[in-house]
Amino acid sequence: MTTKTANDVSLAKDGRGGFFAVDRRTWHFVCDLGMNAAVAYLVMARGTGGDNRTTKWSRNAVEDRTGISRSRAQDAINKLLKEGCLFLDPASKPSYPKYRIVPAHEIKGCDGFFPAMPSDEHERVHAALGSEWISVPYAASAKNLEKWGSRNPHGIAVNLVESGHATKGDFLKFRAIRFDVEAATRPDWIWIPNALVDGAAAEGAPVELVRQTNDVLALCLLVNLYGSQILDENGGIHFRMIRQLYERHEIGKQGEWVVWGFTAGVWQVFPNAPFAEKHFAGTPQSDERKRAMDRFWKCWGRLRDFGLVSFVAHLVHADTAEGEILHPVALAGNGLSVEQELGEAARNAGTMLITEGQLARAKQKDVAMLAPVRRHIEGVQMLGIARLRYLPRTNRTLAFMAQESEWHQVLDQLRELAARPLATSRGHQG
Repeated sequence: MTTKTANDVSLAKDGRGGFFAVDRRTWHFVCDLGMNAAVAYLVMARGTGGDNRTTKWSRNAVEDRTGISRSRAQDAINKLLKEGCLFLDPASKPSYPKYRIVPAHEIKGCDGFFPAMPSDEHERVHAALGSEWISVPYAASAKNLEKWGSRNPHGIAVNLVESGHATKGDFLKFRAIRFDVEAATRPDWIWIPNALVDGAAAEGAPVELVRQTNDVLALCLLVNLYGSQILDENGGIHFRMIRQLYERHEIGKQGEWVVWGFTAGVWQVFPNAPFAEKHFAGTPQSDERKRAMDRFWKCWGRLRDFGLVSFVAHLVHADTAEGEILHPVALAGNGLSVEQELGEAARNAGTMLITEGQLARAKQKDVAMLAPVRRHIEGVQMLGIARLRYLPRTNRTLAFMAQESEWHQVLDQLRELAARPLATSRGHQG
């Protein structure tokens, strides 16, 4: 699997991004506050500038871009303020409020939050605690006063537990909680296209469409999927996170080529995928896990029905974490036009390289795709790779679009293969 992340992103070279960002940790926290709060948060984040923090979009923007009424839009913003997700600039005018989107590590209860140390004395006792359990005396003697830095180390340790800096074990034992400040303060950005909030052409805005389902988990999933999509390397979301399976059949051989047939199978999601592990996880093989997966596929179905996600078929050289894409073989209606052309060309080439009897056998197996692959690629598999419809205009997206020239070279090879005398003399005609 790729070692890069979806956060490896930069503005398109012409300076027009067409996207904004939310911190994945804050997004999870906000979704737990309810649909209106989550929608309002997205709209206000859409209105931020290059810092992804400062926004002048408020109640009017939420009302204008969604079906949330004016008063309920303000209620949602108030909830975000109360929970510490937003900060109202006191210098801004009531008629033109200006907000700061608060970083995740500053929001109490949010993943990454680290509480401030109550006092220097608490810091000294905290430093004396280790990562293993240690007994803390009620009172420090003259001998160990320097070690604890407090005459009342036990009482201070209890305070540290209350403030979230330590945990308490049996009897007088405590253990420190250490915070990685650098990691906590580093944003875990999810890059989102503006079209998700604004809509495109005459189509409704996706955020508003999902809001109307009243399924906040579906909205949460939609945004989280953007955090896992790496177009230029994976063609979408890596197939070891989510995919459509295809059953493989060896149909025929000719020279260095093996013609494989692929029959459409089930959809599969890996529970440890970043977009599934927060709200759709459960103990493996448990009823809880099954219910979680049912919830996941229900949300996925909503997004699919809106045309926001789809599976685009690809050939990969191996169905492993190290597997790489050979080329797309998109079925009709999915993917870019060149990817659909590749699918048609692979099917035509595969047809020309097999006999009438082999073609009949392929039809009996109801194969969705025939594809010739060089004999040495023994682990080849066809998988449906999940891809989001609206794309943030980042350099990674532009790099993905630039692959069209590479796919056209593969397209020419497949067409040449179908036209070879060896194929036309021995293969199925027409």
